[in-house]
Amino acid sequence: MGRKGYEHLWSEPRERRDGDDFTYTWADYRVAIQLTNVHTGREGRVYADLEVCVLTGGENGHGPKAALLESARVDLADLRDREQLERKLRFRTEDQPLLDWDRALLHAMWTTKKSFKQGSEILVLADVPFTPDLEWAFTEIAPKGDATILYGDGQSGKSLTAMTFALAHVTGQTMAGGVIRPAKRGRALYLDWETDPAKHARRLQRLTAGLHLDIAPKTLFYQRWHGRLAEEARALRHAIDRYEIDLLILDSMFNACGNTLDTEAVSQFFGVLLSLPTWVSKLIIAHISAEGARTTKAAAWPAGLRQIWNQGRSNWELRADPVGEDQVDVALYHRKVNEGALRARPFGVRYRFDPVGGEITTGQFDVLGNQLLAAKSGPSDHVLAVLREGGATAPQIAEETGLSPDLVRATLSRLKRNGFAEKDADGVWRLVS
Repeated sequence: MGRKGYEHLWSEPRERRDGDDFTYTWADYRVAIQLTNVHTGREGRVYADLEVCVLTGGENGHGPKAALLESARVDLADLRDREQLERKLRFRTEDQPLLDWDRALLHAMWTTKKSFKQGSEILVLADVPFTPDLEWAFTEIAPKGDATILYGDGQSGKSLTAMTFALAHVTGQTMAGGVIRPAKRGRALYLDWETDPAKHARRLQRLTAGLHLDIAPKTLFYQRWHGRLAEEARALRHAIDRYEIDLLILDSMFNACGNTLDTEAVSQFFGVLLSLPTWVSKLIIAHISAEGARTTKAAAWPAGLRQIWNQGRSNWELRADPVGEDQVDVALYHRKVNEGALRARPFGVRYRFDPVGGEITTGQFDVLGNQLLAAKSGPSDHVLAVLREGGATAPQIAEETGLSPDLVRATLSRLKRNGFAEKDADGVWRLVS
């Protein structure tokens, strides 16, 4: 119930939800309450940024404009938060009461909490349409609509590779000798927390020249960001809708998240991505953990909480080897997949830099032929590399690869089960033709 004397200042509001943003508008009283960045905190409580606005006439009478009256970050179930905000609003509008603030705040906060908690509608799963095969944004690398994480140390080619994916997507062209294969031509938005537009524009132009195109496509958009992604979720959704984006690149997660060691910050980051339209594929650039940066052989993990690893649907570790002044070889190791098969053999993307014309061309290379990068490959890669040279016994493979005899035997058994290798009567292993 509203406070005595304000009960007449009330009508049912018009309600609108945009992802995890909620707006309640009392048109008769020219008031709107907006709740953005709605998220669940550590203890399961629901928080939001709340703004109360007065709607005023737009310029030349074209549409209403919102003038901020009061704002606060609130716990949607906390009586003290609501009462404190209600007292401020009554004080601000004491000379000209606008609305029953207690009732309006109660309605907006309770309705938002209920809607946010209950999620989307309940469906009969058997009636949900689906495609029988996994849909890709980039074949064998990034599933359509999901979050794919590209992570690596500094100078590992992360941003250059991300721009290559973006250019392949907006042109619909296969790049890197067939490694980067877009499923279709689309529109991309590159969100950048780490550098400036001129550096990315230069990189795009050089890659475009490498494709022998006269000008870069106008369907690759860029935006420089400074704050956390969760703070501008509504603006991002509007940009995606306005520019018809179906590929989103975030460079990098460390800055977009705010704190990759904070559970709430990480949850908010991925919560924003989950609120985007299902057709938007997300390519996330992440840094490597300190421990991973020190290792030269074992697989590494993205920096931050284990939750980051779990939220990625297809995770790729990147390592680079500068081969001279005009060439960089970048290896992509598939470390995790939620649907489909984990790719055992790494992809190799070769970048060549023309010192005269400036263009960057892309190609493919065999990672196992590079001693530095092959060290990060799995045992199956090393065993297959030996067998590609001809038949060999398990002890011979162990000696040549440096793997333990037990690991070689287990790897050969797995390759046999998967139809890649077979053993003859003399104990010699060969590739299945």
